[in-house]
Amino acid sequence: VEDYKNIKKQGFNFSPKFECKYDDVTHELTINEKEHIKDFFGKNINVTAIVGENGSGKSSLITYLSLLSKNISKNIFACVLKKDKLEVQIYNKFEDFKVINQTLLEYNKLKFEKDKDNNAPQSRMFLKKDFIYYSMSHLDLNAVFQLNDDFYYLGPLNKELMFNLNEYNNLLNENIIYLLKQDRTKIDSLFKKLKIKLPHNVLAVPKNLFSNMSDEIIMTGEFSYLSFSDVLNKLFEYKFNILYGGDADKKVWKQKVKKFIDILKDLQFRYKHPIKEEFLYIQFFIKDIFNLYEEQKQSQKIIYKEKFEKLIESINVGNNAIKELNKFYKNTTIEEYINELMNLFNHDHFQDPQKHYLMNIGNYPNFTLNTFPFKLMEKLKKDNYMDIFRFSFFDDAKRYIEYSSGEIVMFDLISRLFKLKQEDKLKKNVVFLIDEMEVFLHPSWQKKYFNNLLFIIKELFNDKVLDLYITTHSPFILSDLPKENVIFLKDGKQINVDLNPFGANIHTLLSHGFFMKDGLMGEFAKSKIEDVINYLNDKESTIKDNDEAQKLLNIIGEPVIKNQLQKMLDSKRLSKMDKIDKLEEELELIKHRIEMIRKNQ
Repeated sequence: VEDYKNIKKQGFNFSPKFECKYDDVTHELTINEKEHIKDFFGKNINVTAIVGENGSGKSSLITYLSLLSKNISKNIFACVLKKDKLEVQIYNKFEDFKVINQTLLEYNKLKFEKDKDNNAPQSRMFLKKDFIYYSMSHLDLNAVFQLNDDFYYLGPLNKELMFNLNEYNNLLNENIIYLLKQDRTKIDSLFKKLKIKLPHNVLAVPKNLFSNMSDEIIMTGEFSYLSFSDVLNKLFEYKFNILYGGDADKKVWKQKVKKFIDILKDLQFRYKHPIKEEFLYIQFFIKDIFNLYEEQKQSQKIIYKEKFEKLIESINVGNNAIKELNKFYKNTTIEEYINELMNLFNHDHFQDPQKHYLMNIGNYPNFTLNTFPFKLMEKLKKDNYMDIFRFSFFDDAKRYIEYSSGEIVMFDLISRLFKLKQEDKLKKNVVFLIDEMEVFLHPSWQKKYFNNLLFIIKELFNDKVLDLYITTHSPFILSDLPKENVIFLKDGKQINVDLNPFGANIHTLLSHGFFMKDGLMGEFAKSKIEDVINYLNDKESTIKDNDEAQKLLNIIGEPVIKNQLQKMLDSKRLSKMDKIDKLEEELELIKHRIEMIRKNQ
């Protein structure tokens, strides 16, 4: 790679089978075979981990890999194994070079340049391969999102690189509901392996869409820390330009909108317990406002403009709000949704869930898996109305299941992979990129994650050829990988590290200079201990006396450090006692001398 972000004139080896070295001075490429174990991770699976400190270039490298699936605009060359033959591909103006092939394989050297119209050449590196990109982080994905149709992005970021809290809070609900309707034998087996509980009952509770908590709404700069009422006002005023355009009196309209919102809040509270048709109309209307803001329904904007104006005007002159909302949604899909939901809610199988729920929530829909309306929820999801309800999940003993962040991440990944499998669009060869795979995971989950990931993709994609590239900071994940399958990065360069991570214990990996140059102790604790050492060596210190030093020594958890410092403190105390004894002896001599002088007088 000649030049990309912090990667300058640098080569990277992604194969456990071969090692390529390029000499930038002699322009020689040397290709050697490496000792490796065939099918180490399973048949047709190759794994490469990219590790390094923050800023070392991990995310840049994995993003660059994805960019190489399209046209290559920069100077670069690649050595690719294709059907027992090596193919050296040179792109754009990269200088020609000599190949020193020390393998038993044949090789071809091909050159691809921009055409007469200066169009970049098509990449030959990942021909006939699909890309799956999974990320829970905040990568710069602008270029990635512009890739072709054989690129599947998985993760919580949208195409504007924004983290939609409203969407993320519903991720678990949607993922679990989706997985519950899959092949239960496979799902049960998978989650038993992962040791994650699958629910037997689902409770549907309406969300309070008028919550004052900004986390419950879509947060972008101007909406941060606002109440829902204020957000609605801003949506009407700034985003739609529905009510404040032209020569309209903005002050008058603001007052009308405020009155309208206050009426909605009052109605929502009045009809919430138990769920009534009137309440559902309000829920759908509020969500529609957000759907319009999110531009999920661009085509309806003009139609809704006049309807919004008439609705607000009508309610402001004292007309019945629910009646007006009924008219607003007459002969629409919303009316169909509400009728379908009310038929469900009036069904006999709904019972008071108070006996096994954590708080008094009233008489809300309590589904068993046999009664759950999967098709209806699919339609609600498609039209972006799923988050009108909040779902809670219970085990077979009707105990509430609270999923951790790590479990939510696993649900997210598994459900998205199931959807890809179900769509059956993937090519035979798949490049799977995972950035910072351990985000949100407790160390005990990090230990299991790579093994679980392999299990999942083997279960779902055993008919594919998979190249799996991962970035990680976790020594737990690294300990599952041989050195030949790891790229160690520093300042955008692949470096050789005297470390074989496979099967190594975590302390060995962490204590290696590549990970932790300054030891494994927290910096605050380190500064306190250094302060004690300065005091014991009679240097400048914030510690005032031996008693304060002793209190700090008492809370140190590392026994070797604690014992050594205790010896130094004891020695300091003894030294002080010796000085006191000497001073007392000198004092006695002085007293004796004074007494002798008195007698001589």
